[in-house]
Amino acid sequence: MALTRADLENDLLRATFRRFNPEVRVLSDAEQEASLREVLDRHEPGADVWLFGYGSLVWNPIVHYEERRVARLHGFHRSFCLWSHVNRGSLQRPGLVLASTRAAAAAASRIASPLPRGGRAAPPVAT
Repeated sequence: MALTRADLENDLLRATFRRFNPEVRVLSDAEQEASLREVLDRHEPGADVWLFGYGSLVWNPIVHYEERRVARLHGFHRSFCLWSHVNRGSLQRPGLVLASTRAAAAAASRIASPLPRGGRAAPPVAT
């Protein structure tokens, strides 16, 4: 089964994970919102928060953006270093996915987009 934009917009990934893994506690929508708010509250009020992305965040983003820039993040590089129970694996056999990790002599170039003021992502882009 291929994961589509509609699947992401309809939260099928999380629903499927819950159905096949009922013993795993998955954050509710309210808990996800509270977690996002906690992270964003650490930033200076009114300051831009930028989403630095690669992969599908570049070629098939689920969030609407009004601006995109090529960006270079010094001191980080991309590597297969994050174990995933969802995207490329299972609870029994996690798979590695890409993540940005610190590396003193590195610089990662990708696409960056500012999140809307107030920290709420706009509705998904319709295709």
